[in-house]
Amino acid sequence: MANMTRLTICGASFAVAVVMLVFVFFYDRRQIHIGTVIYQLFYSGFVEIFSWMHVYSESRIFNFIIMCAGIVVFSFGTGLYDSANLGCGSYEALTFALAEKNDWPVKYVRMVLDMLMVVLGVLCGGCFGACTIVTIIMAGPIIQWTVQKF
Repeated sequence: MANMTRLTICGASFAVAVVMLVFVFFYDRRQIHIGTVIYQLFYSGFVEIFSWMHVYSESRIFNFIIMCAGIVVFSFGTGLYDSANLGCGSYEALTFALAEKNDWPVKYVRMVLDMLMVVLGVLCGGCFGACTIVTIIMAGPIIQWTVQKF
């Protein structure tokens, strides 16, 4: 979206989050709490900062290990902070709203939403790679497992 507008990555992230949260507010507002607001205030800014800092190593094996570790830590953290029931980010709120209201497994909702976001991203001029595919496959199941355990 940042590629299609004059928004920064932070601004585009925040705009997409607002759209998701408006949907969640009307669909299942139980997902929105103080944690949702706090998360969103920090998240978009950190996306901007870390997008500038992103650097790959020369070692493909090291990059692969870092990628897998990052996906596991991110997914586990997402499930863990959702388990606190203090609200979560816009994307997770959308995921859990759809899963809980329709009695669908979180892992499949997340996988479908991730695939949909990739398609929309590509249509907006973005690209994807191995990390995107691995995240689609791994994030949903890890998030669901974490929520069930904690």
